[in-house]
Formats: sequence, structure tokens, C-alpha cells
Amino acid sequence: MKTLQKIVNQIFKSKLSLKQFNNKKILVTGCNGFIASTFIRCFSEAMNQRNLKIFFYGISRNKKINKYLKPLILKKNLMIKAVDLNKKIKLNFKPDLCFHCASITSPSKYLQKPIETIKTNLLGTINLLDFCVKKKVKKFIFLSSGEIYGNFGKIKTLKKFFNEDNYGIINPKIISSNYGLSKKVAENILISWSKKYGLKTNSIRLFHTYGPYMKLNDGRIHADVIGNIKNNTDIRLNGNLKIRRSFCYISDVITGILTVMIKGEKNESYNLANPKETYNVFDFAKLALSLSKNNKIQIKCRRKNNRLDYNYPNPSVNKLKKLGWSPKINIKQGLTDTINFYKFN
Repeated sequence: MKTLQKIVNQIFKSKLSLKQFNNKKILVTGCNGFIASTFIRCFSEAMNQRNLKIFFYGISRNKKINKYLKPLILKKNLMIKAVDLNKKIKLNFKPDLCFHCASITSPSKYLQKPIETIKTNLLGTINLLDFCVKKKVKKFIFLSSGEIYGNFGKIKTLKKFFNEDNYGIINPKIISSNYGLSKKVAENILISWSKKYGLKTNSIRLFHTYGPYMKLNDGRIHADVIGNIKNNTDIRLNGNLKIRRSFCYISDVITGILTVMIKGEKNESYNLANPKETYNVFDFAKLALSLSKNNKIQIKCRRKNNRLDYNYPNPSVNKLKKLGWSPKINIKQGLTDTINFYKFN
């Protein structure tokens, strides 16, 4: 079974009704990225298998097109245009829904380009909201991040899980805080625009999304470990090995996004994670390596780390579960499918 079809089949199991999207136009920013491009492809295929029609208008920061999206362009189900979100948006296109994914997400990139990261998350979001208000878009979905929560390490009162109303500490004097802080302010921008213009908005707070088609070796633990396994090189872990991260497979993430699009309550934010699959970085690397069955790769650790050691307990997804969503893919299955994909591609 082809990889994409397997992911689509996993999405079908959610039994979400997609009829309301028939003949709708969806604007997707950051369309060349892992989550946005996989979302477009899976959503389009799911609609096609239901004999429903949908059209995507993709926005990219440059003219380069993700190779996996080219078949949709040829079928005229997708149009992509290079647009600078940091400037006033002028498009002759009226979307029914906007899915805002554009952002620098690689830790190494937002350390190198803090101003660009802040501008995209803040100025880019403002310009996009202004465009959507002008075009009378029905709903605006913002892809936020679990990094807005900051560090729970010094908060002793928190229990095993944290929900959308619990927040840790973000030190604004540290350069790597630019990503989490700008995402956090962007969520407030959505609320502010909604109050003034009545636009329906939702924020989806992702944690660590992994799966086939993701970009490898970008500074995130799952991307680096899978990249090491693919390239048959030793896994090098930097910093505090006890730092915990929550991992969610791409099909569960796409199903969660669709659930918020369909059922999300106005101006609400939702955690999208798999709480059962929360591991410290060393245990995650050890698990991935064991599933790869590669006995030649070693895990090497050192204390050097240029990023914040954000630590958090398990994220609660009860709020999203009340809309009918729940994660289905455990980490062993998800990692096995991901490793096999890169082994043969």
C-alpha cells in the first residue's frame, strides 16, 4: 500500500463528515511545509474518494514547489503563488476558509533568524487576517505551538497533565524564546481581530508531529534521530536527556486539524498531541533505534545545547476529545512506518 493512501485510510477511520467542504476553496499558507503539504494531499484524496470537490490556494514564501504537490497542480486542484506575508496581501481569490501554517519551525532557523520568525508569526498573521476580513472568510485556523506554554520545570503545583489554561515560564531575554513568544502573541491577535470584525478563529497547539514526508535533520529530536537512522550515522543528543517531548503521528494530526475546522468553537485554542506518547529525548532515540534494527548506530550524548531546556508534563487533549477526536497511532507503529518510508525513499 502506498504511504499516502495508508495515511488517508487512517484518516477515514475517524468517520468525519467532509460533505460541508464540497466545492469549497481553502487558502493554505506555508503550503510547502511538512504538515501543510501532507494536509493538502490527504484532504484532497479523501474528498476525491468521496466524490466531492475541493480547491486549494497555496501560499509559499518562494516559487519553489514541494514535489509531492505537483500532481495536484496538474489536476487543477491546487494553485500555488509566492507571497510575502509581511506585506499587504493582494490576491484575486476569495477563500471560504484559511489555514495559516506559514512559520519558521526549525529550532536552528529561529535561532539564526529571530527577526524573520517574529515577523512571520506576527506581521504575517495580521496581514493575513486583514485579507480574510476583507474577503469575508468563514473561518481562520492558526497553527500554533506547544512552545507557547514555556517551561513548567519550576512550577510545583502542576499535576501530571496540563491543559489549555495552564502556562509555564518563557524568558523574553533569551533569543530562542522568539518562536514561542511570537506564537503566543499571534493567538491574542486572532482573538483581537475576532472581537473587532467577528471572524471565527481557532488556534491548534501542536507539539512534535512526525511521519513520512517530514523534513529531516532540522534540529527537532524526531527529525534528527530519523535522519541519523536514514543516513546510518550515530545519534548525537545535546543538552538535558531528561527533557520530555510529546509525539503525534501525522495522520492523527491531520484528523485533529479537520476536527477543529468542522467542530471547533469560536476563538478557542486546542492542544493536539498524543499524551500517551510523551518520552524524554533519550528514551525516544533508544526506541527509534531499536525499531530500525540497526546495530551499527550508537547514541552519543553531550551537554552542549543552544536552546532552552523547556520541560513539561503530558499535554491534556480532553478539550479536543470532547469534539470527537482521539489519537489512534501509537509511537511504535508510527515510527516503524516513518523509518520504513525513509529507508526506501
